[in-house]
Amino acid sequence: MSERKRIGILGCGWLGRPLARRLLELGYDVSGSTTSSEKLSALREDGIDAQVLTLTPGIEAEDPSSFFSADILFLNIPPDRQVEDPVKAYGTRVQEAVAAAEEGGCNWIIFASATSVYPSEPGDTVEQDARPHSERARVLLHAEEIVQASACDATVIRYGGLVGGDRHPGRFLAGRTGVPGGDAPVNLIHQEDAVGIAVAVIEKNARNDVFNAVTNEHPSRAEFYKAAAADLGVTPPTFDPSADRPNKTVINTHARRQLGYTFKFPDPRTFHYASESA
Repeated sequence: MSERKRIGILGCGWLGRPLARRLLELGYDVSGSTTSSEKLSALREDGIDAQVLTLTPGIEAEDPSSFFSADILFLNIPPDRQVEDPVKAYGTRVQEAVAAAEEGGCNWIIFASATSVYPSEPGDTVEQDARPHSERARVLLHAEEIVQASACDATVIRYGGLVGGDRHPGRFLAGRTGVPGGDAPVNLIHQEDAVGIAVAVIEKNARNDVFNAVTNEHPSRAEFYKAAAADLGVTPPTFDPSADRPNKTVINTHARRQLGYTFKFPDPRTFHYASESA
């Protein structure tokens, strides 16, 4: 790292907090936001310059100008749920964050998106295959466009299903019967690699690009979720072979080549979880 940069993480939750910890270890100055005042003390104990910040719409924070003056903004906020116009609602919140970053002098926004921008069609799927095939895809692609149209440099990371840490997939389908799509491939990423990809983007200065963040391997849903349930000691799901549910296979080649990134968990069958940690 040639110079000490300050990174703002908008959303220090399941992904943002461990990312902040890793960046602090690497010598970056890190500011972070949470929507919960109860979480402030824990974030500050980690060494994060944390404050409560909400987009309601309208930015409410103790010192938003300080937060948005970071060199790099990692924008990690979930789409709105149960609203009349989710595309507009989420787009408004993202636009407010982008405008504040532009005004604050931030020069690079990294946006945490998702592989749900790709339709569930069989075959290999790469970054150029995104299209607004569903409401969630429209929500995310509109937000991506807002970030990419900003005066800041913009990088989009499209994360697969986020698991690991305290998020054990054995619970996701436990005990369910007649689940469709048992033969469909999974597109997942472990928490440690989700953090690792974001760090690699920053360390490699990979601006104005789009990256798929998923494992190298894609076992079937039936194989993965049955094994995950067994690992957790809960009732495994059963799948209905007659209920076809095709799925894409999201390819991470671009991230591995451009970032030189080697996955710690390239195969979801080797994932570990917080309960297994010493």
